[in-house]
Amino acid sequence: MRAKILLAVAEGNNYTDAAHSVGRRCGDAVGKLVARFNEEGLAALNLRHGGGPRIVYGSEQRSKILQVIQQEPDRLKDGTATWSLTTLQLNLREQEAALASGEYLHPAQSVERIRMELAAESELV
Repeated sequence: MRAKILLAVAEGNNYTDAAHSVGRRCGDAVGKLVARFNEEGLAALNLRHGGGPRIVYGSEQRSKILQVIQQEPDRLKDGTATWSLTTLQLNLREQEAALASGEYLHPAQSVERIRMELAAESELV
């Protein structure tokens, strides 16, 4: 949808018309997207945190998540050959070590992105 909006603006549509072309009502967000695209380039098309407080994991939680991500999932127990956010979350909740009740992995995050972010944080500590 973001790419379609940017293409509509590039074709000469105003922000409101570009918003309407993808079923949105207001051009304000289109203006913010265009500004972000001008600053970041194609990275502006990537999903970002959608609001609310960022989830912050303690050092114990980060190390447990990293430990689980670096292991291959048990095909019988976890029901998968590769980690998805859902299977990772279920595994961690079963172990009751990394995620407290009510905390969750944000769906916009990918397992690889979580791995890289947590690894980078642990290198800084």
